[in-house]
Amino acid sequence: MTTAVMGQQELLAGTVEKETLLIARPEALGHFEQQQAQQQAQQQRAAHAVQTPNAASANNSNSNSKQGFFSKVFCFGADNSTATAAPSSGSARAAAPANLELEVQRKKFEWNELTEHTLLVCIDHLFKYGIREQRLFAVSADQDDVDALRVQLGMPLPENVDLHVAAATIKDRMRHAKEPFMPIAALKPWLEKKRSAAAETEHMSPPHSGRSSSFSDDQCAALASGSFEDSVIKQTLEIMRNEVSPKRAYLCARFLLLLGYIASGIETTQMNSHNLALCITPSLLQWDNNAKQALLILSRMTAFVIQLIDDAQLYSEKVRRYCDELH
Repeated sequence: MTTAVMGQQELLAGTVEKETLLIARPEALGHFEQQQAQQQAQQQRAAHAVQTPNAASANNSNSNSKQGFFSKVFCFGADNSTATAAPSSGSARAAAPANLELEVQRKKFEWNELTEHTLLVCIDHLFKYGIREQRLFAVSADQDDVDALRVQLGMPLPENVDLHVAAATIKDRMRHAKEPFMPIAALKPWLEKKRSAAAETEHMSPPHSGRSSSFSDDQCAALASGSFEDSVIKQTLEIMRNEVSPKRAYLCARFLLLLGYIASGIETTQMNSHNLALCITPSLLQWDNNAKQALLILSRMTAFVIQLIDDAQLYSEKVRRYCDELH
């Protein structure tokens, strides 16, 4: 078992039977099915380019039997026009012809100056042009456009770069980096606060009240109270600053600030902190969908990211000053 998986398994401590899973809502099923059909059509076109029609048809039929709903991580907008789905690497290999395997394997990115600069210029691009864009991070971008995006050190993105391509590039670099953008250790202060709040609630509840000891919405909201110094976002950024690097903490602060601004304009963007967290959590923390109780792990990761985005809204000016200190 890898260190990353062991870290994610730590999120299972304190699991209770009635804990609510923060996964996609039922209406997302329609978006998933629409996106799956689009992916299958794209795979069929690719297969026809290198093998006979009969072989391509058989290959795609075999792929359909191997793809399941929970092998996908998807996000959604408010209507049937938008969706994004990311197949696991195993599903992608199973769906592709053998002679296309090298093409569907995703490149692993080093956390070097170029990768960090790519994230920064994409974040800056979205700050400048995309704060009020509808369904940012939920609308899928063509992977070919993401792969074709070229960034030069010291240079911003061209103005004509599509906003959804910039957003998809952020998720792509985070998801396919050799190490997670944010280490699992960054969740520890949040987990301790939640468990402390759950224990206090259980202690104050009347005996045999039937109250669950799971993490409630009220307990999550309570974590946002208090000062910035005691907030989840500040403690998370400090862990990243000390255990990863000040540059990564700066990028994280800028990214969370961007998400906070997007969520604050929900009437226009149609994206609140919950929707944004559903879309970016698997990439931000490199969720392992093959881990034991993977959905529960994803649920807790998502709740953590929701808290970060809510904090970014609540303490936006202080997060901005924090960025200035690190830059």
